[in-house]
Amino acid sequence: MAFFSDFFCKTYVPFTTRKSFSREQALTITTAYCNVFIENDQGTHFRRVIRNAEGQLRWRCWNFESDAGKQLNVWLASEGFLRQ
Repeated sequence: MAFFSDFFCKTYVPFTTRKSFSREQALTITTAYCNVFIENDQGTHFRRVIRNAEGQLRWRCWNFESDAGKQLNVWLASEGFLRQ
């Protein structure tokens, strides 16, 4: 059984920053996608995580990394499951 239901569409919505991202930006993306999560939350910094349909880790990045937004866009385009 897949981790995410089949009714989730596979459509890409780009993340608007190519640099590090804020908690508010992270929450916007995690709300839009059903397989993007905030993990390792340490208050001032946290990881954005993308998991595949089976729940396996596909990508992760700390919010303060200089090219976090750029990397996120690439992974959202190929692995993101947009909520309907």
